[in-house]
Amino acid sequence: MKLHLLLILALLTVASALTDQQCLELRNDTRYLAEDVLGCYRKVPLSAQEKSDTLDNLKKVLEFYVFKEAVRDSPTPGPFIHIRVHIDETLEDIRKSTASDSIGAWDFFQIIQDKIFTPLADAHTSIEKPACFSGAVYQPFSLSGKMGRSSNVRVFVASVEDNPLYKAVWNVDDLKQYINQEITHIDGVPAFKALYKQALRFPELSKDPSVNFNQQLLGHSFRVRPTRGEQADLHHFAVNYTFADGRSALVPWAASHLGSVAYNDCLAPTNHSIQQLLDDLGLFRLKSFKDAEAENTTQIQMFALPNHPDVVVMRVEDFMTNVTEQVEQKILAFNQSKLLIDLRDNGGGIVCEGFHLIELLTAHPPPILYDMRQSPGLSEIVEASAKNNSYDLFGPSFWDKPFTNETFEDWYTPRVLHRGGVRHPYTQLIQYPELSCIKDGLRPPAFNRPFDEIILLTNGLCGSTCAIFSSLLSLSHDHVTTAAVGGIPHQKMSFSTFPGGMVIEGEEIISFFDNYDLKDSPYRPNHFGTSASVRFAFLELYLTITDTEEPEEFNYLPADHRIYFWPGKNDTDVLYDVAALLFKEKKEKEGKRHLQMFV
Repeated sequence: MKLHLLLILALLTVASALTDQQCLELRNDTRYLAEDVLGCYRKVPLSAQEKSDTLDNLKKVLEFYVFKEAVRDSPTPGPFIHIRVHIDETLEDIRKSTASDSIGAWDFFQIIQDKIFTPLADAHTSIEKPACFSGAVYQPFSLSGKMGRSSNVRVFVASVEDNPLYKAVWNVDDLKQYINQEITHIDGVPAFKALYKQALRFPELSKDPSVNFNQQLLGHSFRVRPTRGEQADLHHFAVNYTFADGRSALVPWAASHLGSVAYNDCLAPTNHSIQQLLDDLGLFRLKSFKDAEAENTTQIQMFALPNHPDVVVMRVEDFMTNVTEQVEQKILAFNQSKLLIDLRDNGGGIVCEGFHLIELLTAHPPPILYDMRQSPGLSEIVEASAKNNSYDLFGPSFWDKPFTNETFEDWYTPRVLHRGGVRHPYTQLIQYPELSCIKDGLRPPAFNRPFDEIILLTNGLCGSTCAIFSSLLSLSHDHVTTAAVGGIPHQKMSFSTFPGGMVIEGEEIISFFDNYDLKDSPYRPNHFGTSASVRFAFLELYLTITDTEEPEEFNYLPADHRIYFWPGKNDTDVLYDVAALLFKEKKEKEGKRHLQMFV
């Protein structure tokens, strides 16, 4: 077998390492060898006191994590992975194992990610390393897949990164010869199995292995890994690809760096956030309400399919502002009877936008309910809010009773639940007054009929508001079906993921205490001195339309149809044509039939 080595390094040899001064001079307009950048990161120290303070702080913050008990021993419906994370015990184990000065800032936070956050398999709940580690590591190949034999997926090179910056590390022109070539092995392991193992090792987005597998193959989880995130701790600094024609290519990991790695800068705030990095890279991310205000609007695309003139496609990339308003304006130009809504890689957004779109396309959605995990710190906040008669999340007049318009003054009365092998108090089930955003008469007069059939197309990564939207729309109406693209063959697959509830940053917990002059509370976290940040699910969500007492985060909802196709970035037209064929199949009212289509 001919070994084709692609180690064209204009800057450094493989064995080289950057000096301290070179580490301080890393530039954001240059690409480096990943082993050199990560070598710089591993030089950043973190004192024993800083480690201890970080773990203490993290423990206080995660007292507000609504799934803290559930993840000790999670329900495992369908193909969901089984989660067993005892957060408090694991934090103490980390404290003991990281006390040595030999473990610096990078490895310390990587251990926290590996031991706590990655196993939670929840895109809503994550920790980011200190901001001085802002960057990413890269492989050049974007991938696609086709159905193979024995339930395997054949993996192909769909495209090659051709940004001139990468010529410092790769011979980009040489790499282009592999476009459309089948990859049979990755680091000596069959390609399908290698990506599948990676998806199981890093279930960072979903509890469904198929959703994570899609992100390894179709998304960017394998090819681009932000260095503040879970997957950037590389064990090998080059990937060996074997192709069907017998050739091999050994390709080093490239890296970018956005921040300063000055040793005293890891304690300072920086403007280089992981959200900015993901924007710069064009990667999937969860959007916040601040993003909605900054971006102002989501651009909705609608068009008729040339090969299926009775089908109109609606591409919804997220649920930020003005989604329904745009649909109202655009939909009047179409008289088709069938609607294909493309929700792939939709990370959610504003809940009301999702509800408004449901009402526009069908009817009022059924209500959704929430609760919170009670803790001593939350009890202090609720008590202070009641004394001030505040109208906020913790006040006595904010929440509604389920299925009514009545104010729920006693919503904080404990409701003890048995989860993860322990009993713990939660609040009563509450209805968010945000549902008041649903109002009559949204459908414009000219749009006086619903579509005869609607298909919701996802790659499983339809999260947060998108998960709520797709679940309510498909479960409430027989003429609405769901279709999942890709995934692990011959295994049921979710059409949505991480429905969660309200998601907050750790810094917001501090503001809750400060707003009520509780700065001296023993339960109040401090600001992370290391510029690290944490986000997590604060409310858990229940769909009243599903027949389960589990929160929606642990409720498995398989897609009605599977499309065994793993499209590259240029295969969207083919995907739409295949999905349009599903309109010929009707969803049975009793027991949904799972149609499999092969491409």
